[in-house]
Amino acid sequence: MELYNTKYLTINLHENFIELIWKDATRHASSNDFKVWNKAITDEVEKHKPRYMYSDCLFYYYAISPDLQTWSVENVFNRFEKAGLKRLAMLMSTAIISQLSLEQFVEEANTSLITRYFNNESLAKEWLLK
Repeated sequence: MELYNTKYLTINLHENFIELIWKDATRHASSNDFKVWNKAITDEVEKHKPRYMYSDCLFYYYAISPDLQTWSVENVFNRFEKAGLKRLAMLMSTAIISQLSLEQFVEEANTSLITRYFNNESLAKEWLLK
């Protein structure tokens, strides 16, 4: 079921997980756009309380600044933990800048959320749901 859809991101709810599908327009996003879409994600996680999240980052191109990483710890990852999110599988972009930015973004959060990075959707979803 589709929960949210903008030019940057679609959020879908499945029986066992919430799914984020990032779009090419992220390359033109602002820091405010980043905060808006992260608020939407956390709101949906808090509302539906999934244990698992799948993030298709193949077309995610936004470089996350250190200030936004810090903002995200409190406003995204802490809320994920409180809502009961346990696992995050990320299908990664081949764009090195985006890939490093996302990995640093998750690492900076330093939460109990178990995160794995994949280059294959089937393997990502298999790991997520095992």
